[in-house]
Amino acid sequence: MIAWYPNGDNSADSAGAYPSRTAMSYKGYSATIDYDPDTEVSFGTVSNADILASFRGRTVKDLKNSFRDVVDSYLEDCRENRISVKEPRRHGPC
Repeated sequence: MIAWYPNGDNSADSAGAYPSRTAMSYKGYSATIDYDPDTEVSFGTVSNADILASFRGRTVKDLKNSFRDVVDSYLEDCRENRISVKEPRRHGPC
């Protein structure tokens, strides 16, 4: 399951609008998301892992799938190469 947290805490501002930065979580990994209105692409980075992992998507569905794929690929690469996976660091809203 992927949790989607607009505004980092699932709340809108007093005007009912969500800012461009959001957060997601999957299998204990968290990501921060930004949106580029010029290219109409959302992009994110995994924020609580010992690796630099980024992903992007034009739709929310694409973005969620890309995030899930990058986390699953990281975990699979660790298993295949017999690298012990540390638990995701706990911080932030997720």
